[in-house]
Amino acid sequence: MNSPNTGGVDRQGASRLEVTRTAGGDDNGDDVVVRVTFGTRSSRLGGGHKQVGDPNRGTDLDDDEVFEGLVIELTPRQRRFVEVAAWTLADDVYDAIEDFRRHPDLHRRPEEAAHGISILSEFPPLTWKQSASWWRQQARCFDDLAIEAQSGDPEPVCTGEEMALHLVLGRARAMATDESDRRMDLVGGIAAHDNDDDWDAPLDFLFQDHDVLTLFDSDIEPHPGAVNLVPAEWFTPFADSEPRTPDRGFRR
Repeated sequence: MNSPNTGGVDRQGASRLEVTRTAGGDDNGDDVVVRVTFGTRSSRLGGGHKQVGDPNRGTDLDDDEVFEGLVIELTPRQRRFVEVAAWTLADDVYDAIEDFRRHPDLHRRPEEAAHGISILSEFPPLTWKQSASWWRQQARCFDDLAIEAQSGDPEPVCTGEEMALHLVLGRARAMATDESDRRMDLVGGIAAHDNDDDWDAPLDFLFQDHDVLTLFDSDIEPHPGAVNLVPAEWFTPFADSEPRTPDRGFRR
């Protein structure tokens, strides 16, 4: 079964370490840049990011009352783009799994994946030779994020979901800047917000860290406290996260 309301969205990649990284790409040749600084830590676990509720008050950061007010979050339009991007990327992975079944050796040739013939090329190289069952769990990561985005901000609970969310934000950003009619078809009925075009802030408040992106470069050492970076642990819930329902099944 295909995902709902995904339309013909082009694949876009994500970037890392303040260096542009584009993966996949579409027929237009347009690329999306998402910049990330390793080591950035979100205060999400401490109750979420806050912003000053009253602009007329002082900006003394030591005054806890200053941060009582609005929680920084995705705008309604951003959540819609994130939802559709997540459904679409999930289908990309499910489709790749079908390719695995028709051509069992396809995912054993990472040099071909690196040339963009598969969604594999958008993931770190150490994932390219994982089994179809592993990739099915990765597809479900996108689905879980899509479901969360229907009612609020997606909260990744494992490494697979963190990687998925990076790709989702890259795709959502591309969709949000698309000048074609399909962009308004998705969000035309949703009120605009001043922060609709801010796709940099979510890279902070939606993540606890960006350790998973170190896997794209063998010359970069993960943060000493990094956990669950080997593929076998990608779907193991973080110790400080609530696990998802284990019997939720798979959409495809």
